[in-house]
Amino acid sequence: MDDTSSINGATIVFYEGTYAVVTADHFIRSDLIAMLYDEDWNYIKTVELQDDAQWSMGSEYNDGLIYIAYHKGPHEYGDVYVDIYDTEWDLQETIEVTDVGERVEDDILFAQHPWLDIDGDKMFVIYTIGREKILKDSLERTLTCMLSVYEKK
Repeated sequence: MDDTSSINGATIVFYEGTYAVVTADHFIRSDLIAMLYDEDWNYIKTVELQDDAQWSMGSEYNDGLIYIAYHKGPHEYGDVYVDIYDTEWDLQETIEVTDVGERVEDDILFAQHPWLDIDGDKMFVIYTIGREKILKDSLERTLTCMLSVYEKK
């Protein structure tokens, strides 16, 4: 997939005869994009979705809407969001899944690695909450898997 610049940490969703590979365009300062392909994997176009976002590791097409889970903010810290798009990639809603706050100099809290699943009227978003504490001679890192559940409107 060399049709446009992209990195790892992607997801794929199939809707109405189109494959959308949702990823970031660069590794350090990245924007979330959707690279669109037809059923035979012919490149259609790239759609820009979000500034300063990456790790779109969860997606689903459900009831005519496309759900994308992603991390927004610098790689060292940031939050998890879910965007809901129509099939023309017009943003319908953004859900802020986490709000870890601002980075503190020696105590960093972050949310990453989002995934989602929709079952009936519920959307399940699973993600990692991490904390890094900078100690005198080392770095202490803890990671916790979290789950948030949302009722469809």
